[in-house]
Amino acid sequence: MSTVTTPLAVKIDPELKTRLRSLANAQHRSTHWLMREAIRQYVEREERRENFRQEAIQAWNEYQATGMHLTMTEADAWLAKLESGKDLELPEPSSEETLSQEPQGDGAKGRKSRGKRCKLPLNGS
Repeated sequence: MSTVTTPLAVKIDPELKTRLRSLANAQHRSTHWLMREAIRQYVEREERRENFRQEAIQAWNEYQATGMHLTMTEADAWLAKLESGKDLELPEPSSEETLSQEPQGDGAKGRKSRGKRCKLPLNGS
């Protein structure tokens, strides 16, 4: 399978060019191959990061619109069961703001507080 490519000029400083040549020699690759691979990996990583960011924005907007959420305690209990090998559906979310006995990190156990929210997608995706 043939891929059509187009040239792209990139200006880099002399030190980076020297490091690139050294790495290419050590790996028995061309500097051209290393640059293409680096760009490919960067673009793939940033696309995944942007997709994650967009999903988070969508989840936040859905939460803002519906108020549906899980408390940290509910999410932790569900995740613990999944970790132990049980295959469970996501718990039913709640839209009410309830006071709960949430463990606090600074030894303030049992203090009544608003349930901490866990940003898990509630639309099954």
